[in-house]
Amino acid sequence: MCDLISWIEHKGETLFLTDKEVFSKEGNKLAKKTGCMDDMLGHGMIRKYYGIRVEAGLEFEDTRVWEVHRYPKKIQKLIATPKLFEKNFGEMLKECCNYSDIEYIFNHAPFRYKAILWKNRKHIRERLFETSSAGIKFDDIIKEIIFYIWYYLFYWDRK
Repeated sequence: MCDLISWIEHKGETLFLTDKEVFSKEGNKLAKKTGCMDDMLGHGMIRKYYGIRVEAGLEFEDTRVWEVHRYPKKIQKLIATPKLFEKNFGEMLKECCNYSDIEYIFNHAPFRYKAILWKNRKHIRERLFETSSAGIKFDDIIKEIIFYIWYYLFYWDRK
């Protein structure tokens, strides 16, 4: 399983998938062939979508979308703000992201990125319960987000 955003440098191009490609007709066909939504984020799907060989290009991946400088310029434009990230990769976060990536975002991301998890919490939770017991762990994350919201609203300004 690859990180939240994966890309391949191939023949001077940066190849990656956004929500637009993953949830297109072509993306849906490829998803049915693989039978696994978790693989929609990975290098294998990028290779299938663009029709490049397994040994071609260099593979990269990262979950730290809030550290925009870590990504190629082509991707930086799509994740420059939390709103842009959610617009271009939000459906993949909801539908395809594994628990470890969600946990990483919760533990390390600035609050505005955690808010994306909060906004989509019901859908993510249902998907995690369908696929594994990670839904129970996700409930703990939601409880902590509630605590952070409470702390921010009622305590932070009083310091």
